[in-house]
Amino acid sequence: MTTGKNEEGVPEYGQSKPLPDQKEEYYQQNSKPAVCLVASITGFLGLMFVIGILDRLPHIGIDDCSLILFAAVFLGFTVLFLRFSLRPSVVLSDREFLVRKFFGSLKWKYEDITELGDFDMKFHPKDARGRRMGNTITTEHVVIKSRDGKTKKFTLPTFGRNAQILASLSERTGLEIETLPMVDKTQSAR
Repeated sequence: MTTGKNEEGVPEYGQSKPLPDQKEEYYQQNSKPAVCLVASITGFLGLMFVIGILDRLPHIGIDDCSLILFAAVFLGFTVLFLRFSLRPSVVLSDREFLVRKFFGSLKWKYEDITELGDFDMKFHPKDARGRRMGNTITTEHVVIKSRDGKTKKFTLPTFGRNAQILASLSERTGLEIETLPMVDKTQSAR
């Protein structure tokens, strides 16, 4: 479903067909309580390291640099994690297509896109020890080829609304989306 924002800035769901100048935003499917928990834990640890730095400020030594490093890592991760989790992952505006990743983003103007394709990838996730788990996950990917000959691939953010993202992208670019063969990584060597 398309998400827009009403006059109060609250997202609306279930809009039918977007207007050409209307921006469509698609968010990662994540658990808001889990995002808040992880962000608060890492933010709290980062603040604890900052307090440790402030406590040693009058006589900071070379070994205290690790506190500065840990504080920067934990606080930086918290900011990146919140930015990735709470901002839309895919934005279709009137002129361009934007895909946000954990580090950075990809952006194309519609007139620069020459080919579109999509495929599914099937794989077994790994546990903490690196062993393959029994369940199989299928993710949907989009491949975009631009005028300059570059090809980019990215994973779509949701499970339920990917068809709508693809349909809107096809409509805005005027290109058909080629269905590519599925990539099956479940048969690869353990």
